[in-house]
Amino acid sequence: MRRRTLQLVPLVSLLLVSACSAFDTDEWGERREANERARARWEALGATSYSFLYRESCFCATAAYTPVAITVRNGAIESVEMVGRDGEIDPTALSLFPTIDQLFERVDAGIDERADRFDVDYHPRDGYPVKIVLDFRFNTADDESTASVTDLELIEASL
Repeated sequence: MRRRTLQLVPLVSLLLVSACSAFDTDEWGERREANERARARWEALGATSYSFLYRESCFCATAAYTPVAITVRNGAIESVEMVGRDGEIDPTALSLFPTIDQLFERVDAGIDERADRFDVDYHPRDGYPVKIVLDFRFNTADDESTASVTDLELIEASL
């Protein structure tokens, strides 16, 4: 009898792990589907050129603690200006700032890595992320960030 019980232990353990994974997959699967639906709404706009206000709170190299106005032309960042201050950000630093497509990629990374804190709000009509709060690991210092997008305006669309 004891041998039969010992043979069942691995099977029961496997079933428990599978059950936990199924619940985990559902939650993250729903998040992935929500991101894909939002991205589809954004892509349906055909936005190739647009501008928006961006603010990021993190331990990162960007100057985005202060809101910045980002202009994207033909899918690439054309300029970044600090709101309320004169002058643009140095062109060599433009890669530190995201396009809307890169914000969707940031959400994908949070999903793929199953961030310990994951909160995303999308624009109800146009789908782009308006707020992204990620903390990949609670026990890791300085990996948390909050990004927000406001006042997005289309300049040009391909549709």
